Amino acid sequence: MNSCTIFVQSDAPEPEILILREKDVLHIGRRASSNGGRSLTLAKSGVSGEHAEIKHTSQGWVITDLGSKNGTTVRGERLKASEPFVLHTGDSVDIAGQELLVFTVLPVVKTARERLGANEVKAMTQTDVTVMVAEITGTGSLASAKADISDPVLAQRIALYVFLNQEMRKSFGHLDQLEGNTIVAWWNRGIPYGALGITKQSGVYRACQTALNLKRFAESMVSRLDVYRDFALNISIATGQAAGGHYGEVLYDDPTQLMFHIDRSGEEGTDATTGDVVVDQLTYSMIEDDFRLAEIPNAKLDGQVQPESVYKLLRIRSKHTQATNFTRGEF
Repeated sequence: MNSCTIFVQSDAPEPEILILREKDVLHIGRRASSNGGRSLTLAKSGVSGEHAEIKHTSQGWVITDLGSKNGTTVRGERLKASEPFVLHTGDSVDIAGQELLVFTVLPVVKTARERLGANEVKAMTQTDVTVMVAEITGTGSLASAKADISDPVLAQRIALYVFLNQEMRKSFGHLDQLEGNTIVAWWNRGIPYGALGITKQSGVYRACQTALNLKRFAESMVSRLDVYRDFALNISIATGQAAGGHYGEVLYDDPTQLMFHIDRSGEEGTDATTGDVVVDQLTYSMIEDDFRLAEIPNAKLDGQVQPESVYKLLRIRSKHTQATNFTRGEF
């Protein structure tokens, strides 16, 4: 990806995403540049009229502070005026409290997997986790780090990456894969890791809440931009030793086989269709008091986990509904 993508963090309902090509120079400041080129105007106190610029050089993409009054910070380091600083993907740039996320390559997440011995596999089968697998369909489903993808799909992937990372922080989950057409994340079944004293909600609850937020993210993208009219996420959730065991094995090469895979052809009115969130029997038994669900009769299943029944996850019950801020991370 011979470009640089800037994700502007804000409270606006639609985040601003700028895609720069090699010949572009981005001028950042309180007013539009008088030198031509592209401008990112930040109407924020503390931002200088001509604050900084981003451009491509022989070193790669660099940012230069133009002698601003309040300075520019990258990865916690304040830049020296007029000295170019090389940017890397995922860098956070702070300009007077305004955060910009920089991506110089397509964001890809994939946890390394080593071939496990018999004892390690046995140990993994005792791991009790909730695993979420989401398959991207439609627009952008074949995007990869090597593909020459369009600007809209690139912007979609950046927005999705930022959204997922925000969700993982809020839900104490672990984003394990975002590559090609697959998303994999997992949660500890009990109180989420690092969450003691912060939340009483289990990892199963958090996983289901995240899945619904992710579904809403996809629906929002489709409703806002026509170019994504066929974009959807098919989300499946499984809980327990079986999900944890297969999660850790070499079967990870095909994430859809980590647990169960459901036919979403929707031939019957109650079948799961494209964009639905489906959960297995154990997950259902643990969240039925907190969420509304509908059983999917005669579901066609394959995969490593064969649940007794599967259910469509609809929404959080009203008594558990909490306001969710979708203005940060929602496309």
